[in-house]
Amino acid sequence: PAGETAGVLEYTDGWALISYSGITGYVSRDYLVTGSEPDVPVPAGGWASILVNPTNLLPEDFSVALAEFEGGQVDGRILEICEEMFRDAGEDGAALLLVDAYRSCGRQNELYQQKVESYIAKGLDRAAAEAEAATITARPNTSEHQTGLALDIVTPSYTSRDKGFADTKAFAWLNENAQNYGFTLRYK
Repeated sequence: PAGETAGVLEYTDGWALISYSGITGYVSRDYLVTGSEPDVPVPAGGWASILVNPTNLLPEDFSVALAEFEGGQVDGRILEICEEMFRDAGEDGAALLLVDAYRSCGRQNELYQQKVESYIAKGLDRAAAEAEAATITARPNTSEHQTGLALDIVTPSYTSRDKGFADTKAFAWLNENAQNYGFTLRYK
């Protein structure tokens, strides 16, 4: 609908695959008004749309070819689009700061176990601590970070990963433009 915001899933020639209110379909790019739009191809489908969560675990032998990006690591296939997104945001006056990206299974387990231990220290039994910890920190092989496709982004002027980030120019830019680069904002 005119004036509404829809998520762009991919661009193909003169068309955009969009999602709006649970409905997915193609619309002519001529009808879209976007903030920034990348000059490089946006990965979509297949490997770029992997579903990882507690019911869709990564296989034990999952691996990814990594590339260095902004002090972290990402799946090498998204390096160029990440570089362009950060550059475009900066050109629009919204400085982005990467605080977390790829995590190995071992690192994910370490973070999860730390959270479990913090709940045990607060008096929960192990089973309750594990269940509670999993609501904050994903168990190993259930985290999108292990794919190298997830980025935790803040801005130099607001580095906390909390609700206050929603009041920053960086968040406003990402909220308007991240989908144009193939990213979905998971936490708003």
